[in-house]
Amino acid sequence: MAFSLSITLLLIEFKNCFKKDKAARNRARELYGHSWKLCLGITISTGLLSAITIASFIGALISII
Repeated sequence: MAFSLSITLLLIEFKNCFKKDKAARNRARELYGHSWKLCLGITISTGLLSAITIASFIGALISII
């Protein structure tokens, strides 16, 4: 039961990270036009933040198991 709940939470976290990344790119385009360098920088930084969040969640999942 706990394992299936953890998998469900992990999938929800992936979904939320992808939504946040897409929202950040769209905000950058609205604010700064289509400056590809700035959009790329914001995409990379939000992607790294998402990866750190996912990695910490996976670490917690492994420690539970």
